[in-house]
Amino acid sequence: MSPSEPTSQPSASGSAPAAIDESRLTELRAELEAREDKLGKAVLADQIGHLLLRDPGQEGAAARELLASYNHEPTFRPPLFALVDSFERKRSFKNLGRLYDAEQKSATDAAGRTDALLDRAMFLLATGGATEEVDALLEQAIEPRPTRASARAIVELIARHRGRDALAAEAARARAELAR
Repeated sequence: MSPSEPTSQPSASGSAPAAIDESRLTELRAELEAREDKLGKAVLADQIGHLLLRDPGQEGAAARELLASYNHEPTFRPPLFALVDSFERKRSFKNLGRLYDAEQKSATDAAGRTDALLDRAMFLLATGGATEEVDALLEQAIEPRPTRASARAIVELIARHRGRDALAAEAARARAELAR
């Protein structure tokens, strides 16, 4: 299992998550304190956050560690994705919008920015957010001409929801082209 995979889910056998390995947690915290490089600190704080996610009673502490990880090195995105996943599961909409904004700002390529814009647009649609903002996000997302079929499918879905049939048809055609 990689450090960025969520560990708070029950095992395949359906049993409860494992208890936190306190000795491992202590080791990781000591190593974090000793590190001076930002990326190293980010990776270690991410690992601590994921370890804490194993205990449902430690969600707040896990979120703090994941946020610290992101703050150490904003281009290291696994903790940001873990926070988004956690907030989506808890339906904690108050902070989710800010996380999507951070996802967009920390994106290192056009595909990452497109994904973040589409995530934010879907969030606004799901929560009854400003439709003008949804349209603006959609326009920003299609500007770089997404090259992944999954992004085109989301553009199509949002465009259909907003009644923008021409854009939805264009996204469907582009998705079909990409599939070839």
